Amino acid sequence: MYIGRNFSSYCNFIAKPIIGSAADQLKNKFNEYRDVAVNGPKPIQEPVLGFADNPELIKPREPIVQVEAAPAEFNNTQPLSVIKAQPENRAQTNPFTPSEIDERRALLNKIGLEDHRQSALEGNPKESASQFITSQADQGPYASGMTEQINKEKSVLDNHFDKIAKESGGTQVRYNDPVFQESDKIKAGTTIKDALQESYDQHKAQTADLYKEATQKLGNRPVSLDNFNNFINADENFAYQNEKGLQSGIKQFMNRSGYLDEAGNVKPLTVAQAEDVRQYINSKYHHETKQLGGQLKGLIDNDVFETVGGETYEKARNHYITGNDVYNNPKAMGDLLGDNGVNEKIPDEKVLPKISALPNKQFEHLFNTLNDNGKTNATNQIKTALVEQIKQAGSSAKNQPFNSVAASNEAAKLSQKLRVAFADDPQALQSIYDGIKAADILHIPTKYPGAAVQDNLLKNKFSEAAIQRAGEVIGAGAGGWLGGTPGGALGGAAGGYLGEKGASAAKKGRQVKQLEKEIPTKSKLSDLNKYSLEP
Repeated sequence: MYIGRNFSSYCNFIAKPIIGSAADQLKNKFNEYRDVAVNGPKPIQEPVLGFADNPELIKPREPIVQVEAAPAEFNNTQPLSVIKAQPENRAQTNPFTPSEIDERRALLNKIGLEDHRQSALEGNPKESASQFITSQADQGPYASGMTEQINKEKSVLDNHFDKIAKESGGTQVRYNDPVFQESDKIKAGTTIKDALQESYDQHKAQTADLYKEATQKLGNRPVSLDNFNNFINADENFAYQNEKGLQSGIKQFMNRSGYLDEAGNVKPLTVAQAEDVRQYINSKYHHETKQLGGQLKGLIDNDVFETVGGETYEKARNHYITGNDVYNNPKAMGDLLGDNGVNEKIPDEKVLPKISALPNKQFEHLFNTLNDNGKTNATNQIKTALVEQIKQAGSSAKNQPFNSVAASNEAAKLSQKLRVAFADDPQALQSIYDGIKAADILHIPTKYPGAAVQDNLLKNKFSEAAIQRAGEVIGAGAGGWLGGTPGGALGGAAGGYLGEKGASAAKKGRQVKQLEKEIPTKSKLSDLNKYSLEP
């Protein structure tokens, strides 16, 4: 009953008070087996159970335990471990020269990563995958340390892109916070829309000033609105109900103002009267007839410019045409300017993905328009959004590596937009490229088959079982020396207990050593002590 309740105490009772000096020999022999597992097998020079004081234990016999020799591809001075050791001709198979490896290490240091996996530096995807698979399949010191390393790499990359996004000056969307995520998107979208509307309003005000100047000088000059007249009287140009309503309203205004003859055609007008018609069309703005209204105003302007001419009107005309090309021709610009109260062509929260998905020429047009008009808050917001899009593409679940492939693909898709947006900030652009290159260096192919890892896990398990079995046999031998069959059973139990502790200690020792080997800089860290070697 006592043995069942407290087997550990019983083993200590057997191993220390009863066996006495034999316990020391038992521990010494156990340590030999642990050294075999940690440092590799050594030639057996004498019988395994060679207690010098007992003739029964030094009779010639086969060794009771044989630790399996390392496979041929292992250097026999290296321990068997969870991760397959590299062949001695590693330098011949490595695609990178020592100087290239140093460059890769320097880049990782540059983005803030001080601890480096050798597999990443050497560009060994198979070993990287093996490390990841093992970190997921085990809970020992090696797996804990490798999982910590994977999370650290992801955190460093996230922080690197986050710093660029923050320094770009726009609102950062809190994608991981469901409470604020949508409000952040709305704020960012509104920033861009408002800036674009301000830019458009400034252009219209400049056009009006130029036109007013021309009217003051040439307002009494007669003009003939032939092109406008032909268009407004062609019913086929007003096919839909809202378009018919605009046509009817313009004709009623012109008839009441005395600008139409009895047949409904436009009379010869002055420049000032033509401007009255234009202003009426402006007052009837509706997002559904915006394009048609712009077309009608363009016809009036063309008729005026063609009839009157002169330097003043030429300047106004060129300014108008430029504005029309900037704000009306690209569909995206029109959609972003298409808000009318609650009616939105593009909802505020959808602005960021809409802009990032624009064709490159339209994106460049939009960005340069904002930039040329001094809308720094909007251009900064676009910069921040592009960087965050790359960071979001690389996001992954807990204990999973940074999604380097997705982030790299996203950066490639946005490459032209990045060059446009960061044309005035080459240092930030270089930081983005550094982050992508670092992510590529740290890439871990998580779906790699990993057969070699599974094979070595089995070998690791076998060697630990051998150590435990060695303890049992040694303990049984010591117990037999004390008292035949009962002593052998009790000694075997004590040896098994110590053997199990030894196997656990050996496993931890090998795993910590392997972790130091695969992440050499980790041996410099004080927190390495948390991977205890005690069983």
